[in-house]
Amino acid sequence: MMKKIFSLLLVALVITGCTPSSLKKVYKNMKSNEISGYVVNVKAFGKVVTQRYGKELRFHNYKNEQIHISEKVVIDFKNSYFEEYIIEGDKILQKKDNEFKEIESYNYIKYDIYLEGLKNIDKVNSKSKEIINGKENTLYEVTFKTKVLNDILTSLNIENVESKTVVKGRIHYVDGYLTRISYMIEEFSIIAEYSSVDAVDKIKY
Repeated sequence: MMKKIFSLLLVALVITGCTPSSLKKVYKNMKSNEISGYVVNVKAFGKVVTQRYGKELRFHNYKNEQIHISEKVVIDFKNSYFEEYIIEGDKILQKKDNEFKEIESYNYIKYDIYLEGLKNIDKVNSKSKEIINGKENTLYEVTFKTKVLNDILTSLNIENVESKTVVKGRIHYVDGYLTRISYMIEEFSIIAEYSSVDAVDKIKY
């Protein structure tokens, strides 16, 4: 009986395209100042329109007040390094010679924009369970609104896709908190993996 009710609800979600209340709750939990923050590792790779991209970033978010950003810079096929920044209020710092020093400006990459897919869903395609790192995750397979992907691409300085582009997605969460969200078009993917939820400390510099 319960399976039948769930199936009817899922069909309703697919038809109406509304965002499930459970995902709205996950969004609210991840944005809340009641948790100490989270770490998110982002990989964006593949071809968009005519150009190939490969970007890798790490955000350490403390209470939405202090954001530590590590951005991978590729020199060539074998050599790369990470540039590090701290955003704290109006203050911007860059790591130089193992020390954070204040700078005037930085092309700031939004740390929380990857959460926006949680409330910008065109269609829920399925709901299931999947084990990640030994924990059972709830998994939604969805179709996102194209605008949310283009907002992310703009933040990453990647060219936008056409408004009619179909953006597939996968959303994983455990106990009301996001563990992974993926945005996918034909030859390009963005994967944001979340960890250390409510277990981060302010970075001292």
